[in-house]
Amino acid sequence: MSIAEILQITVYTVRLIIAVALARYAIKTKGKNFWWLFGLYFTSGIFGLTDFILQIGNIFALSSGFRFICMVLFIHYTFYLDRNNPTLYFLIIYVIFGVIIIIFNVLFDFINPLEVYDTIASITQIIGNLIIFSWLIYSSFYAFRNVKNDDTVDDWVKMRYKLVILYSFIGIFTAIAYGTMTSTEINFYNILVFLATIVYQFTQLIAWVMPKFLRNFFNRHFMAHISSSKTIDELSEEEVIIKLGED
Repeated sequence: MSIAEILQITVYTVRLIIAVALARYAIKTKGKNFWWLFGLYFTSGIFGLTDFILQIGNIFALSSGFRFICMVLFIHYTFYLDRNNPTLYFLIIYVIFGVIIIIFNVLFDFINPLEVYDTIASITQIIGNLIIFSWLIYSSFYAFRNVKNDDTVDDWVKMRYKLVILYSFIGIFTAIAYGTMTSTEINFYNILVFLATIVYQFTQLIAWVMPKFLRNFFNRHFMAHISSSKTIDELSEEEVIIKLGED
């Protein structure tokens, strides 16, 4: 097994580990938004490993539409609970994108392997990632703006949305990198993309399933005077979402 194959398996295995952590957190907090993030990671890991093991075509790409939809619904339930939002439009866009990716990957892998088909699928994938991560950056910045001067909100919550913005920019980089990658050989660029992918995945996990010791670390300078009956630590995930959506 080559180093490139080991790195590929590592990425997909890490995604499944993160999916398990997200499922546990979703059960613990009863947060329906985390089930959509779980769906994204679980599908990505399972389809990726299946694609690697069977080697019969780009099976991983067949899950693209579903993974995009999981991301749209995660953003919806995290940032736009009971608020006007463009979720329906994004769902329509990503159903169309998913169909395009599937059609042109099937054409490329099984019917007529013309490079133009693979290029169209890759461009669609890149555009889809640029749109979804841009929306996530906007939503996170909006949420952070609403809580940054709120003394009842712990510093770890504010850090959560900074981390979301950070991993979204990394996600844009990796999406473009994978979409334009022409070789799986080990070189500096591909190692950089691999490391960026791992950082992206764990930053996302830390942002949404932040361990208690990290919460305490980010809260080390928290000296707010609590004016409400509940601090953010005592709120449920759903109550946090409602608070973040307040103007």
